[in-house]
Amino acid sequence: PALESRNFRLYIGGQAVSLIGTSMQQVAVAWLVYRLTQSPLALGAVAFATERATASIRPAERHTPFGSDVLPEV
Repeated sequence: PALESRNFRLYIGGQAVSLIGTSMQQVAVAWLVYRLTQSPLALGAVAFATERATASIRPAERHTPFGSDVLPEV
């Protein structure tokens, strides 16, 4: 039933394009860091910082190490 709605299909399509773009950006940043530094440590630090920042703004995920303390019960 949801896919019958044109607005919902447009929304899902837009979300898919956005997710692909975000993934491409993460790969490009990691690639650039490694090419500039040739350091696996720097690559790991960037990957960790990116994931940490992403995890801190995901309100839907309540089971992060700090999410259940920050988000109110619903």
